[in-house]
Amino acid sequence: MFILRYSFLLLLVVQVQAQTSTDSMRVNTLDTVHIKAKSQTMYVLPEQAQGILFAGKKTQQVNLHDKPFVSATNQMRQALAAVPGVSIWESDGSGVQINIGFRGLSPNRSWELNTRQNGYDIAADVFGYPEAYYNPPLDAVESIQLVRGGSALAFGPQIGGSLNYVLKRETEKPFAIEANTSIGSFNMLSHFMAVGGKKSKWTYYGYHHLRKGDGWRSNNGYQVRHLHGYLAYQINPAHQLSAEITRMDYQVQQPGGLTDLQFAQNPRQSNRARNWFGVQWHIAQLKYTAQWNQAFSSHFQLTGLLADRNSVGFTDAITKPDVIDPATNNYAPRRVDIDEYENLTFENRQLWQFKLGQQKQQWAFGFRLYQAHTFRRQKGVGSSNWDMDFAATNDFFKTAMDYRTRNMAYFTEWIFKPSANWRIVPGIRHETVQSLAEGNIDTNTPINQLKQTRQKTLVGLGIQWQHKQWNYMANVSQSFRPVLFSDLTPAAPTDVVDPQLKDATAVSAELGARGNLTKWFQLDITLFYMQYNNRIGTLTQWTNPNQPSLGTYLYRTNVGTSIHQGIELGTELQLHKLFKWPAKTGNYTMFANLSFTDARYQQLNTQTAAQGNLNAQDLTGNFVEYAPQYIHTVGLTAQWNQLTIAAQCRMNGRVFTDAQNTIAPSANGQSGALAAYEVADLNLEWKSTQQWQIKAGISNLFDKWYATRRASGYPGPGLLPAEGRSFVVTVTFKS
Repeated sequence: MFILRYSFLLLLVVQVQAQTSTDSMRVNTLDTVHIKAKSQTMYVLPEQAQGILFAGKKTQQVNLHDKPFVSATNQMRQALAAVPGVSIWESDGSGVQINIGFRGLSPNRSWELNTRQNGYDIAADVFGYPEAYYNPPLDAVESIQLVRGGSALAFGPQIGGSLNYVLKRETEKPFAIEANTSIGSFNMLSHFMAVGGKKSKWTYYGYHHLRKGDGWRSNNGYQVRHLHGYLAYQINPAHQLSAEITRMDYQVQQPGGLTDLQFAQNPRQSNRARNWFGVQWHIAQLKYTAQWNQAFSSHFQLTGLLADRNSVGFTDAITKPDVIDPATNNYAPRRVDIDEYENLTFENRQLWQFKLGQQKQQWAFGFRLYQAHTFRRQKGVGSSNWDMDFAATNDFFKTAMDYRTRNMAYFTEWIFKPSANWRIVPGIRHETVQSLAEGNIDTNTPINQLKQTRQKTLVGLGIQWQHKQWNYMANVSQSFRPVLFSDLTPAAPTDVVDPQLKDATAVSAELGARGNLTKWFQLDITLFYMQYNNRIGTLTQWTNPNQPSLGTYLYRTNVGTSIHQGIELGTELQLHKLFKWPAKTGNYTMFANLSFTDARYQQLNTQTAAQGNLNAQDLTGNFVEYAPQYIHTVGLTAQWNQLTIAAQCRMNGRVFTDAQNTIAPSANGQSGALAAYEVADLNLEWKSTQQWQIKAGISNLFDKWYATRRASGYPGPGLLPAEGRSFVVTVTFKS
């Protein structure tokens, strides 16, 4: 109710401001801009759009309709090939869980990013559980928008920046159809059907997507379904009301992890046939956009989410086989975990444009009101069967926790233009976050209202200078990563959570330039530096220092700081312009997106117990987990008339999977460094007419065996292989 009350009050204030408005004003939506001279990759966001200021920040937009890759498999390695420095976990063959990160941050379900769709949050809980279980099908995505270090002022958490999926819309024809059918290796079958149009004051769009397959590994079948509907009404030229709703559900069989020896023998094998995962996601949004007069516009959006995630499986270490117990003549009961999520968000953005001197200034401000509820049930005793059964015996779970979050945030940013070529963008955001956890862990251990309320004020400053065909940018900004639900909850009755546990914070700095060296060569270069403070971890402590025989406990607290620094470089070379080939020979474009990252712990101390002693470890100087020192992608695109062929190769450096920087793999596959790898992809696109086109792709062209992650629990445990070579063909019809 508190969200609705604030919404009503703000609408009342805006109505008073609008008394001087004119209905003749139109809503202006700014398009993406790109570097002069047609570029295949270097699209950047406009200075402002929808009340959000992007000037003075590192931004990039990937237009998927420009790319010949087959989108049906949701493979982000190819979708984001144009983005320097994107780290990707490739352990989910179904394509439903997107795992990406930037600048040495963990890719785990993109939880270091603020992940959005059409400008609204899609995570379970932005503050307590920001993992991206839902991601739209790339068949339905028009573009992917990325903002790096300076995103927190406009969007709030997280430290890694923001990612926004912009879905397709039809705004020119009264009725249009798009239909894709894809078939691929391992019995992959995908159908995508969309209809949309614009008639008078109404705009509509909807799609249905179904994808299923057996997966590259054994015991890795999946089925994914998406539904989406959008309806907008243009009240008058200056006011628009729209609504959209999205539903997704999927079921995935999880093959579990492997030991390194098993991986070397056959990475497609699986020793887990009874592990399943299922998700249902529902998101609804209501949006109102108004251009009150030439100077003042408003954007209001109310978003609600209802969702759940469910898993059942045999979760012991991969070295323990899942076999029939001779004593019971049956398999062991499986573990069941169930989460239920609901959240409600109201966001408001205002944009005031005014003249100061000879230049038009832009001032953006607004607020967010947010509340979320998560009900978590874990460690239920499930059936001994093989099927996807999420029922627990007597509906009893050893862990049953209730989490609630409330948030109120205010922000303001200003594009100050002292001259036509300069932009100075100061900003400030204030967050109030309240987190509450209560319930039981391990049956009879109550957790009585672990409650935290904290205030966060973030400031930032961006500078942008346009000189001829070059754009220069510098940015310094603060951000934070809230304490997660898992951080607030002891994993076992003996564990202790620091009552003064703090949110992780960061300071990021960027310095970049992008533009044309010549008519045929474009360059985008960024230097970055980030200090990640108050990292959360666990320390081993004596229960009683004077009596070691009483044992130890784990103490969860803020343990360290890391420094991330490096360079991101994007280049594009248009060969047909360089060599002045005649138009009949076609267009040829080469690109190279390179990144070098040095992410190390500036301060990190741990303690472990062994042989009656506590052994302190100073890990200062160690590399951050899953932070490759280099990520390079190079490619070539050739286009003749209706035919386009594109090849690319990704080169990823070695990563450590623990803070100790362990090199040798453990016997259970849960720790140890992951080797550097190279993986190539080849795609073809044929547009026979305006209505029909065929795409074909070979992923992992040379069938390389490699791995991008290890897991100590879900969805392993053990080493999780990436997929080998696969083929896919898509036939598309557009009316």
